[in-house]
Amino acid sequence: MSIHLEEVCLTYQIDTPFKTEALHNITCTIPEGEITGVIGPTGSGKTTFLQLLNGLLKPTSGQVWVDGVPTSRLKGKDLILLRNKVGLVFQSPEEQLFEHTVYDDIAFGLRNRRLPEKEIAASVRWAMELVGLPYDELKHRSPHELSGGQKRRVALAGTLAMRPKYLLLDEPGAGLDPQSRHRLLGVIRYLVRHYNTTVVLVSHHLEDVTATCDRLVILNRGRLFMEGRTREMMARREEILAAGLELPFLNELVWKLKECRPELDPALITLEEVADEIERVFGAKYFTR
Repeated sequence: MSIHLEEVCLTYQIDTPFKTEALHNITCTIPEGEITGVIGPTGSGKTTFLQLLNGLLKPTSGQVWVDGVPTSRLKGKDLILLRNKVGLVFQSPEEQLFEHTVYDDIAFGLRNRRLPEKEIAASVRWAMELVGLPYDELKHRSPHELSGGQKRRVALAGTLAMRPKYLLLDEPGAGLDPQSRHRLLGVIRYLVRHYNTTVVLVSHHLEDVTATCDRLVILNRGRLFMEGRTREMMARREEILAAGLELPFLNELVWKLKECRPELDPALITLEEVADEIERVFGAKYFTR
């Protein structure tokens, strides 16, 4: 099963002078058990795209299908069940932190399921430890006293505690230092590997997602500009630049080297792959690891 969008359009403030088409005729599939990066410059429709996937927004036309179920027809309890299955972490954690303690905030959704408190406590501890929050030290703290990075992890833990099948992350690395960002991406990969969680990750920087995402969906001005496997996309430099994006430094370096050595393969993702390709083409005597 998967999430599928079929000819989806979404227009804000219809029948007003401020009418704005945020998404136009989007058709694509989010494969199960993979990490999909949704990339595009500011104003390209990325957040709108994400909020369509869990029913927070409904398309003006077209349809969003989650595991074969059209989301626009869901109401009441069925819509709540959808949002339990498709968890969304907002870009600004303050938008979803409202309880007096970290524990209560993470436990909120679980208590709405009327689970036993012992089971809730175990899930809260699991989620906090997974995202690197010390349970005993922080469980009674107010989430509003925490740093921006800690707030982001509390918001993520509250979503993870619900064990969603699909996890939607809006700019998860924003405001995090490199070490915290690296840890967060490690958590994402762990969830996919051990729980078969399907992740959709929004960013406006390719560099944040190329080493993490299996595939990329690139939006531009509300339209699907291009999509494909991440490795294949790195070989489509001109299209990426035309979408208003910049290639990661490593990939731009490979393309510069390719100007003098056309046989260089640009479909690379990691530092190790780039090093191996440079050594293959230029020879070991010109390259020291």
